[in-house]
Amino acid sequence: MRYTTIIKTVFITLLLSGYLTNLRAEDTLEQLNEKAEEEHSPYRWVAVDNADGKATVIQELQGTVIFSSTLKGPRKTNLDTKIKNREKNNGRSKKITLKEMRMLPPAGHWGQLHVEAWVFDNEGEEVVYTIWFRTPGDYTVKGPWTKTPST
Repeated sequence: MRYTTIIKTVFITLLLSGYLTNLRAEDTLEQLNEKAEEEHSPYRWVAVDNADGKATVIQELQGTVIFSSTLKGPRKTNLDTKIKNREKNNGRSKKITLKEMRMLPPAGHWGQLHVEAWVFDNEGEEVVYTIWFRTPGDYTVKGPWTKTPST
């Protein structure tokens, strides 16, 4: 009888300690994602299980890949030039290439604004700018964002 009580106590303690660790990890991810949302970052934090039973926290770019932007022709070219100049002003190379565009969830007041993420490769570094459209020709550029190293 005494051994079963000890075994049950040890089992419950181990179970609860793992459970509490999981709750703290979820709370940390929630806090990181709330901060990312406040900053209008196109990235969100997720936990990825490793083979050793531990987890790594990484950033994932949110949204769905799209094949065409709302901006077309000269307006798109003009924005591309502005972004290259921003990259130069940020001390990075102007030799950037557009890798992809993503449709992000609607944002702004009451989620009324169409938002695209333009993902660039700047000599091996992923750099993201978000384009917030009030109308198809009236937009605001936010960013840049880069991935934070995994923790």
